[in-house]
Amino acid sequence: MKKNASPCWPWAPLAIVACGTGGAVLLLTARVALMPLLRDVDTGRFATNIPAMVFVAVVMAAMMVFAFFTARDRVDVPASRAIPTGLSAILAGGVLGLVTLVDGLRYFFGKILPPPGQMQMSILTQILLFGLLAFGVLGAVVLVRWGLQTVAQSGTHCGMSAYGALAPVMWAWFRLAWYEMSYASTVGWPEKFYDFLMVILELLFLFKLARFVSGVGKTTTGGMLFWAMAAAMFALSGPLARVLLYFTGGAEAYQASALAGVADFGIGVLALVFGWSLYRGYRGDSFVDTEEEELEEDDVPYNPSFDSLLVPEEDGE
Repeated sequence: MKKNASPCWPWAPLAIVACGTGGAVLLLTARVALMPLLRDVDTGRFATNIPAMVFVAVVMAAMMVFAFFTARDRVDVPASRAIPTGLSAILAGGVLGLVTLVDGLRYFFGKILPPPGQMQMSILTQILLFGLLAFGVLGAVVLVRWGLQTVAQSGTHCGMSAYGALAPVMWAWFRLAWYEMSYASTVGWPEKFYDFLMVILELLFLFKLARFVSGVGKTTTGGMLFWAMAAAMFALSGPLARVLLYFTGGAEAYQASALAGVADFGIGVLALVFGWSLYRGYRGDSFVDTEEEELEEDDVPYNPSFDSLLVPEEDGE
């Protein structure tokens, strides 16, 4: 296997996953500590959380630089990390399916809209809601299937249906459109900044993951690590921030991030576990890379039975 000729920092992949993990913890702390203090008593609006936004920009820029210097083509999750990766995908799919089922039942029997739930229904919004629920179910099935496949095959392999792998991506797309058609268009950036960026990063991570599991196009390790850890940073901090704000009495700040929920937390867990597992594969604990790099083209052992299938024997010999 030919290695990427671009410059490489051996510690760059570790820096990406460390920045993403630490960034999730620090972003959670900043949101819980600062959001209640930024609310204007008279208007009820929240001022811009400049420290948190600067922190996000710095961490994202650092991970992007480290991703550029992660000089490696596709690396698969190794056998030693197959079970955690598969279980995290099963968890994400199961939670997504359960949340979608509950949202569907609440709407069809109680006319209660999915979060954030503030919308005037029209033909367009009904189409968006149907797409959100339909692809939520399909996306859950795809994630669970991929998790089971990862555990059964002791690692990740490309080969899933390219169209089927897009189901979670379409769920994220319909969710983004649903969010933008709701109260997101009427509130200020400080209130929707985190939710909006969370959904965007989940969409991009799931899209890269779809290319990874189907083998469509080129997926670099640095790019996969970047999108996985960026999504994990927001998808984990968002729901946890809502929980902590609720229990600490920050009711207004809790409502300001109404979109982040259990399904996002499941996607965040998948992104975090997948990122760290991919890093283990980058370090060389991957059956795909180690075996292929040890065997050059001229070193492949001769297999007469295989050759006989390609060059049939002539009669009389």
